[in-house]
Amino acid sequence: MIGIEHIKAIHMNDSLKPLGSRVDRHANIGSGTIGLEAFRLLVNDPQFKAVPKILETPKGDNELQDDKRNLDILKNLIST
Repeated sequence: MIGIEHIKAIHMNDSLKPLGSRVDRHANIGSGTIGLEAFRLLVNDPQFKAVPKILETPKGDNELQDDKRNLDILKNLIST
């Protein structure tokens, strides 16, 4: 609708609730309703390679480990 050229950043998180639920609850990458395949497509799309991505996923007692786990999942989805 707005054109890919206008996308300046991508908010990376899975969703606990389905599209249209009007609930903004984040899930870890691949464990929500969006699923791994959507993230695989996104991280491998050359149109978005240079677009900054912001990881905003749930945090437990060890925030650094939680972020590392989600980043590792995303990195493992990148095709070489």
